[in-house]
Amino acid sequence: MSQILSAEQLAEVLAINIKTIQKLTRDGLLPHHRIGAGTIRYTLADVLAHTAVNQHPDDEAVDRFAAAMHAKMAQARAKGKEGWDDPERCSSEHLEHLLREAFTVNEWVDVANYAMMLWARGQSK
Repeated sequence: MSQILSAEQLAEVLAINIKTIQKLTRDGLLPHHRIGAGTIRYTLADVLAHTAVNQHPDDEAVDRFAAAMHAKMAQARAKGKEGWDDPERCSSEHLEHLLREAFTVNEWVDVANYAMMLWARGQSK
């Protein structure tokens, strides 16, 4: 089942400004659903499918995967998780441990996010 998002959540997932989401919606360029009076929601799969016209399958897969990574990071932030970017608060060894744990249970988006965290710290070889 596809994730249903508010305009604010969609902007965060896509890493674009909320005003851009609102303009694209007003202009009819983003698929959306009206729920009640003045409430608009977006289905992530619909938005991604709509914006993936004539993309190479590689690019489409990377875009969908990156959106899933964004969503997972946003969910973690909403739960108060933070500090991966501060080695004083979260060691590289701890991130590597979390990556291995995620790998053993086939949590591919988590694996990618932990790999991104290590990569952003310059830990890639």
